Amino acid sequence: MKGKALILMILLLLLVNLKFLNAGSTNFVLVDAYWTIPLVAGADNTLIVKVEYKGSGTAENINATLKLLNVAGSDLEANDSYTGSLTYGQRLQFSFTFTIPADAKASYYNGILTLEYLENNVPIVESLEFQVGFFGSPSFSIKSSTNTLTRGKTTQVTLTVTVEESPARNVEIRVTPASPFVNVIGGNLDKSGVVEVGDKLNISLKLAVDSNAGDSVAISVTITYSDFSQTPGTQTETIGFNVVGYQYPQLKVSLSPTKIVSGKASYLYVTVKNTGGSMARQVYATITPSSPGVAVLQGSSQSLGDIPPSSSKSFSILVKAEKKISGSATLLLTLSYYDESGDSHATTMSLGFEVERGYTPILTISSSTKSLPLEKNTSITIEISNIGDGKAEDIVIDIISGQGFMVLSNSRFYISELEPGELESLQLEVYASSIFEESAVVNVRLKYYDQYGEEYDDLLNLAFIVEEPGKPLLDLIPLNDTLLPNKVNKILFMVYNRGYGPAKNVTVSFASQSLEIGSLIGSSTYLIEKINANQSLTLEYKIFIQPKVYGAIQLIASISYQDEYGNYYNRLQGVGFKVEGSWELSVLQTKTMPAILFPGDKNV
Repeated sequence: MKGKALILMILLLLLVNLKFLNAGSTNFVLVDAYWTIPLVAGADNTLIVKVEYKGSGTAENINATLKLLNVAGSDLEANDSYTGSLTYGQRLQFSFTFTIPADAKASYYNGILTLEYLENNVPIVESLEFQVGFFGSPSFSIKSSTNTLTRGKTTQVTLTVTVEESPARNVEIRVTPASPFVNVIGGNLDKSGVVEVGDKLNISLKLAVDSNAGDSVAISVTITYSDFSQTPGTQTETIGFNVVGYQYPQLKVSLSPTKIVSGKASYLYVTVKNTGGSMARQVYATITPSSPGVAVLQGSSQSLGDIPPSSSKSFSILVKAEKKISGSATLLLTLSYYDESGDSHATTMSLGFEVERGYTPILTISSSTKSLPLEKNTSITIEISNIGDGKAEDIVIDIISGQGFMVLSNSRFYISELEPGELESLQLEVYASSIFEESAVVNVRLKYYDQYGEEYDDLLNLAFIVEEPGKPLLDLIPLNDTLLPNKVNKILFMVYNRGYGPAKNVTVSFASQSLEIGSLIGSSTYLIEKINANQSLTLEYKIFIQPKVYGAIQLIASISYQDEYGNYYNRLQGVGFKVEGSWELSVLQTKTMPAILFPGDKNV
């Protein structure tokens, strides 16, 4: 039993000792310390020490011992106590009376405040070390994080105030302008309690320098304080700054290459260089086309990040100009960014480049066969020609039955490519029906690509004359194509029967569309009894062309006839003529100089 009791006692002592070892705890903090009267050497002096309890429990029965170290070669010690209790946030004031040696002449000495107390009935010992001011007054040194400010800008500045010579109490710092053209934003600091020698107080403020400022500005730093003898003091320092002009970022842009081909998507590379004297931050580029027919397919918005002075960044854009575009084109580039002071900027500039006309394939169709026999299967050849200056690729040809025309053979063809000037021949078996006896039309759809990938889709057609053996086929052919205004003109028409049978009861009529263009003189209609196959005759009309008509006019001709089987044929066609004028001199006014006076006239 005695052994167990001994072990329990040892454990209890260990726990108590562990609590005593916790002398570095922060349950109490120093609030202030000062002498009740100005310090007198060789006499008794009382030092007031204020502490604040920050513990989580309840502190009671507090014994305080203050030891001043190495005062004129000896340690001085004084005691005070408090039998009550404290909770979080309560403050406690101790009084310590010391007999100060006559030769204690230092500006301050180090002190150790030892506090022994119970916290929730558990004994605790902790120590607070601080400087105790004796003789001399605190002084302050001030340093600025920069000695250069920028004209027209606001600069963040940190002032570091260092306590020297003797500890200070209740320090207040105020910063104000000491010269025109500078404003202080912020710059106040209050530090209550003890500020020891070597402590540094940092004051963060902004200095705004007017754009009209000269080469220097200054601020005033005023520090008010008390020493340990409760004597107030003030120290004022003036801090000067050099003022320089601000070097803004300057962004310049170049484009490469400066030439693209229309109809083809091409990459252009934009390089942004900072030729200014400061960083361009968070640069953002936006590109829009300003020329019609030009599109930015890719890369119209780019984030370039930060661009330091003399540095550059590049990005690519994919641009395409329509086929019809050629000559010069323009893109608008907008750059937005921030300078080093956080101010935003935006600039817009034009990027010019040249658009060369792209090579364009143009496909056309033709046939050496001009006529088809009626209601009979016939083989014909259709030629596909590239009359453009660009290569056509992946050509798909669809032959579509049309007016009076039917395709009996394969109607779809494929040609891999056609160079400019090349042609391909297609063989077709066709049939001309009797729906439209005189003509038949074949429709040809062409789908192909140029060398840049541009797609083309064309619908072309070919007309054929449909001939029936023994049938007449009359052509009305003008023999002159030029008329004169303000004159009576002769117009000659040849009526030619290129059919296989005679045309009977032929009627040929000719008329002007408007009297404002011209008027026929004489009969407008000829009646011809018969025109045999391969026979022709000439008809003459007279027409007066109005004086104000020039350029080209369209007149109307019609022809109707019968074959020998009684079938009727009618055709209406427009006939175009050039109208060419000639110079004429007209007298508008006559005047006699000098004026002639006749007898009886009055002078005016």
